[in-house]
Amino acid sequence: MTLPAMMRRFSFSMPALPAALVLSLFVLSAQASPLALLALACAVLCAALLAASSRRLVPGLFVAFLVAGHLYRSPEVWGFAGVEWHPRELLLGLLLLWTCSQAAIQKISVPHDPLLFFYALYASAFCFLALIGVLRGQPPAEIVEELRYPLFLLAFPAFVVALRDRGDVWRLVTVLLGVAVLVALAGLAYFAWALWTDFTLSQQNFLGEFVRRRFGSIMVLSVRPSAHLWFEVGLPILFSLALCSVSRRQRCGVAGAFALAGLAALLAAAIAITMMRTAYVSAAVACAAVLFLRMRPRAQRLTVLVMACVFVAVVVHGAANSARLPSLQPQEWEVSLRARMVETLGAWELIKQHPVAGAGLGSFFEGVGYVAKTSQSTYGPTQYQSLHNVWLYILMKGGAVGLFLALAGMAGILWRSWRIAGTLRDPWDRALVHGLIAALAGQCVASITMARLTYPAGHVLVALSAAVVLFYAVEAQQAYRHSPSASTPEASP
Repeated sequence: MTLPAMMRRFSFSMPALPAALVLSLFVLSAQASPLALLALACAVLCAALLAASSRRLVPGLFVAFLVAGHLYRSPEVWGFAGVEWHPRELLLGLLLLWTCSQAAIQKISVPHDPLLFFYALYASAFCFLALIGVLRGQPPAEIVEELRYPLFLLAFPAFVVALRDRGDVWRLVTVLLGVAVLVALAGLAYFAWALWTDFTLSQQNFLGEFVRRRFGSIMVLSVRPSAHLWFEVGLPILFSLALCSVSRRQRCGVAGAFALAGLAALLAAAIAITMMRTAYVSAAVACAAVLFLRMRPRAQRLTVLVMACVFVAVVVHGAANSARLPSLQPQEWEVSLRARMVETLGAWELIKQHPVAGAGLGSFFEGVGYVAKTSQSTYGPTQYQSLHNVWLYILMKGGAVGLFLALAGMAGILWRSWRIAGTLRDPWDRALVHGLIAALAGQCVASITMARLTYPAGHVLVALSAAVVLFYAVEAQQAYRHSPSASTPEASP
């Protein structure tokens, strides 16, 4: 083995050594519970793989773990500095250390594209929230606890380093879709077994949320596996690829088209058994966005006009019937709507106190909320530190400034992604970017009623989508520079 090869292999092992040491300390502090020992065994295995891994292994493991893992629960947590830490935070640390090792052994050029500005703008919103929390004297442990999730936006530079060619992009997307499909199959199998055996025991753990629902005289079990958010991400991607496969200019064979359509139908079925209205709306919006992105410009303008008219009509109708809302008794509302109304009213009181800069991370308000979603009688005083509505949460924590940064950054990411998709010559690459744009748009809508974009998986989705689009933006710029038309006054991508 040559000296450069030995140095390269040693550089891969550097992130594994401190990670294994930290995990060992956590295991000792957890008094060697079975799950802690299992975590240590997995850590040792991952460290061994990391020591001799290729540049594709660590990002692939990170994406696979985030897709298969629960949105916020973990099989094992460790307390440190007054904050609960999950395995996903340790894996993020490994990913960042791997990124540093890659930067140490090779030259990495920073691409120049407006997408970097918009991503920084979106990430700066959460930095602003943390800064306001510090300035307002919020408890440091509470600030760190809320800041754990936005830290996953740091996965963006790791993805940028990992994606060096089109093969890397498609491998990472295949890992995402493959894990999501496997979890969807497991969820559908569990739903069928529960329906066959009349098993309706409600339980919530790191594997997912399983809640019994009554439909007339029938009691069924809604199955929300840990990766159900990624069902809503994989569906528009597969839907977009399926539409590309059946187009006249791009045919991958009847078997390929049926395979893509079948996988999309599988994820749609997995979304259906979640019995979650937010998931239905998100999936519908994402699929509609895919169709919109495939329209001709004239049809797109007409669609936007129709949607604007419908939006104005809905706003007018809501304003005309707003006087009836106070007359509605809380008992007339569904349980989840009552819980969200408590959140909204409490958040607005806090927003009135700090309308410009917000209350900062670590702030909270008290209200009488429902403790268990499956019970209509279990309620009591509750401290609300986070909200289901992501945009209202950002407004409460960061005020008008924080909300502007988040909305402007996300709008810029979507706009730039749309512009880059229009410059791609390969229809499969264009279909992939369309699917990512649609998935991100669906999660933006879903974040009105569920904290999708503020979960670690939501931040990783934003980071991965931006990294993929940035890769194609750089490729488009390089193709433009080497094209004969580069000397003409036409604008580059």
